[in-house]
Amino acid sequence: MIKERLRIPTTAGHTLSAELDLPDTGSPGMVALFAHCFTCGKNLKFILSLSRHLGEAGIAVLRFDFTGLGNSEGDFRDTNFSSNVSDILDVADFMASRNQAPELLIGHSLGGAAILHAAGNINSAKCAAVIAAPFDRDHVLQIFDHLRSDIAEKGEATFSLGGTVFTVNENFFEKGEFDTVKILQTLELPLLIIHSPEDETVDIDHGRRLYDAMAGPKRLELLQGADHLLSNETHIMKTADLISDWAGQHA
Repeated sequence: MIKERLRIPTTAGHTLSAELDLPDTGSPGMVALFAHCFTCGKNLKFILSLSRHLGEAGIAVLRFDFTGLGNSEGDFRDTNFSSNVSDILDVADFMASRNQAPELLIGHSLGGAAILHAAGNINSAKCAAVIAAPFDRDHVLQIFDHLRSDIAEKGEATFSLGGTVFTVNENFFEKGEFDTVKILQTLELPLLIIHSPEDETVDIDHGRRLYDAMAGPKRLELLQGADHLLSNETHIMKTADLISDWAGQHA
């Protein structure tokens, strides 16, 4: 696999850290844009493995860190779901400027929800796939609802995930309208939904709700036995096979 490190400018005025994984041939059959999960990053173990398997199928994958995470610039406390969607659109525009416009959109967990809300504005996209995605961003906000009192009192609050401490403020609980049903009723991209019935972080009901709300071409695949972060290589390989097959059908 050939790797290219990139710095991508954003409309917010900072740059995002990204890597483009190309098949060994250097000539991909399709270019994918991947959006990672909440507080994760482009170098999460399963994302690297998934990218490698997709590369073996001839698919190039652009991985990037959202604002304030990994090696990207910006302050995490100033980010929210809207900024995630904006980051995705900035990355897509940058790739288009290089004649590598994304044709396949992939998102994991909250990154999947963000991909769905950005997809309608990425003209080059031919299909999309979401992995363990919540029905909407409110699933994450509800998990951190207990932070509201600290934010009201101190102006900000902290939480720890995976040994890393993050700070958020009232911006995190933005009041924007994110109508997932409306998005899915108008989304014309064929959508592959991959979800595990055993996912303890985002219940399988979210996958079913996405499937039921989607008006266009769709497919729901149950990844039996997988955890939320796909820690088992067999599940990663299965996911790669499902995505590459879906992409092949809609190339």
